[in-house]
Amino acid sequence: NDAGDVEVVPLPLSHSFGLGRLRCMALNGNTLVIESNFSNPAAVLKRLVDLQATGLALVPSGFDILKRLTRDYLGEAKAHLRYVEIGSMPMRGDTKEWLMRMLPATRICHHYGLTEASRAAFTEYHADVGRPGTAGRPTPNVEITIRDEAGAVLPALTEGEIVVRGGMVMREYWGRPDLTRKVLSDAGMHTGDYGYLDADGYLYLLGRKDDIINVGGLKLIPDEVEEHIRRFHGVKDAACIGVPDPLGLSGQCIKAFIVADRPVSAPHLTAWLRERLEEYKIPRIIESCTTIPKTGSGKVQRHKLRELEGANGS
Repeated sequence: NDAGDVEVVPLPLSHSFGLGRLRCMALNGNTLVIESNFSNPAAVLKRLVDLQATGLALVPSGFDILKRLTRDYLGEAKAHLRYVEIGSMPMRGDTKEWLMRMLPATRICHHYGLTEASRAAFTEYHADVGRPGTAGRPTPNVEITIRDEAGAVLPALTEGEIVVRGGMVMREYWGRPDLTRKVLSDAGMHTGDYGYLDADGYLYLLGRKDDIINVGGLKLIPDEVEEHIRRFHGVKDAACIGVPDPLGLSGQCIKAFIVADRPVSAPHLTAWLRERLEEYKIPRIIESCTTIPKTGSGKVQRHKLRELEGANGS
């Protein structure tokens, strides 16, 4: 932050992202404008413009809302908005492209991390435009390695668990020594996230290890499938999980839950996806629902969908 920065933060301070922005601005003696919630995105955007704010901190789902409800109003802030920080989850590709177009000269930073190991890596959208999908390089004094099930370090471009080591890693889970031992080792914090590093040390996040779907021995992360489904006409949101193959052929198959603002034909969606994805990534089961369970910061809670499947005997 520079002296005199004014940052708008429509984030709960109970979340590590919002609390981190509060600490950062306080330590630098700058101004933090706290918005209690994001229920009125147009009002938040108007305050950003009226105050000539130089900074904005927001989660990706917040930018999805801005794009959908306020169209290109964010572009009104491009003359004074010096930086944007994004965190909590990956950004949808179409929203990222829109954001870069609205703010061509703004430094747009997206951090990767967990509450237990905050801001482990950063990417800058404009600077890293040639590396689509990257979560960036490790923050200074942070080490990120990719490890296999036995804890051995894997070479570049090899997928495995992301392990983070640095001064920002938590010391322990309060009152949970068993859980602490499970995630902390001499190697660092075992994040439970799945990804890889390229030859230049850029991190690529694939998803949670628990979310991996095994279709006939071919493993996939549901995020890619969900990203495509959301682009289908009429679909507002989607989430995928692995369920037992009802035909007993592939062990698991993909089940997609979709939220749509108009009737969506499952055969038409399936045919559309076949033009864009490999066959094993095509959902075998498609179910409409009214909402996708998410955390307060917008992360899909696939474990709740899996629990629901279990309760239904699927």
